[in-house]
Amino acid sequence: MSEIGTYNIYDECYGVVVASNSKGCHLRLDDGSEAFSFDCLNLRKGSEVICSIKKKAALNRKILVSIDSIIEYAPISAA
Repeated sequence: MSEIGTYNIYDECYGVVVASNSKGCHLRLDDGSEAFSFDCLNLRKGSEVICSIKKKAALNRKILVSIDSIIEYAPISAA
């Protein structure tokens, strides 16, 4: 089984919110890999966060992370 990503469990990294829904938010980590977090459901696309790796990626699953801190909220776009 090939491993995806360069992070180990409990490593910390930067991430940017790519999408958010009622279950959690999808992130793109600083090494380009994709992750998912059940924390902070209300983050807007583009928000920058610091997160900890909880579980490595497997076949059809993304890396599971926990959001530790929010660096910058994305601005609200005018409609």
